[in-house]
Amino acid sequence: MNCPIAKELSKDPARHFPSYGIYKNLKPEKIEERKEFIKLINNQKEVDLYSFPNFFVGEYAYPNPLAGYMMTSENLIGNPRGWYGKSLEEFIFERSMSLRAKEKMNVNDYELQLSSASTKPLYLEATTSKQISVEKQKQDIIEPSGFSGLFEKVKVLSNYTVPKKVENIIDDKIKVSEALPEFIENGFDNYYFQNLLSAGLLGKEKKLVPTKWSITASDDLIAKQLLDNIRHYDQIDSIKFFENEYLDNHFGIIILPGPFSYEQFETLESSGTSSQEYEYYKGRKKYASKQGGGYYAARLPVCEYLDKIKKQARVIMVREIGPAYTVPVGVWEVRENVRNALEKQPLTFNSLNDLKTFMKARFVRSQETLKKSILASQLTLAKAWF
Repeated sequence: MNCPIAKELSKDPARHFPSYGIYKNLKPEKIEERKEFIKLINNQKEVDLYSFPNFFVGEYAYPNPLAGYMMTSENLIGNPRGWYGKSLEEFIFERSMSLRAKEKMNVNDYELQLSSASTKPLYLEATTSKQISVEKQKQDIIEPSGFSGLFEKVKVLSNYTVPKKVENIIDDKIKVSEALPEFIENGFDNYYFQNLLSAGLLGKEKKLVPTKWSITASDDLIAKQLLDNIRHYDQIDSIKFFENEYLDNHFGIIILPGPFSYEQFETLESSGTSSQEYEYYKGRKKYASKQGGGYYAARLPVCEYLDKIKKQARVIMVREIGPAYTVPVGVWEVRENVRNALEKQPLTFNSLNDLKTFMKARFVRSQETLKKSILASQLTLAKAWF
């Protein structure tokens, strides 16, 4: 993967600091809460905690990876939709209050997998013959992930509920692409679908899929399913603009008349380092390597929006990353940032020139970024804008 933004951020010393740099500024009650959590899991042979459920599968040693549940205390159960709105410090604190209970699994191991389809939180027991030690685990914050422990057995102690329609899909040995419409039609979101895909509950072979792969695969598969509808809708007839900012990630979404096409820019405000990815009406054939999962995470809510309003359009996504975004939290931030933007009332512009003037006052690098736009250059009025 060749992501210029990720490379520059990884070299920035301001984005590599030990966890105590965050934790020392916590309120006293939060510091005490974290100490109690560490006491609960450190030097233990058995740990009983909750999970959303949040099933994860590692990339290493595949097809016999380390896999299991992200476990936490009952009051911190949640999924990415619930994370949106939290401060960076709050998010890092909550992630630090989690334990990845890992065990060696075979890609065809079905014992724990079905429970990941539960729509209710799980109460889990993780056991090992050797005490796990988390006190010395480094939690330098490059990407917050909490503690981890290798267990011999993880089992579900609580009852769990799997929707009947989902049970039927799991029981059917059909391709993931064939099962997907059922999830969309019945209102299950991408996080639920991704969890099942990672846990090996979908597809003909029912194999575990590394979590990192399953996140992008889910975003891509769902968007493509929606695009099958979008390409048959009428084109939007006006210029619309949506905007949102969260965790110093500033998004501007330009909706223009025309057949579906999508272009995304990511730019660092401080240095101007940027990347550009795009696709035309028929879609991409190659992975968006310059932006990785962020490209697919932003495109999904755009497709959800277009399908909702029953229109197709040219879409230009502008993302500016500010200096306060010191810790990458994952592509959920991109997805939920864009979703929240598209839930607002859009601004409507009579001309591209008016939109240019508006964006110049709102985005630090918008002018130099959008001069590179392939989709805008296709428009009749592009010269007037650029």
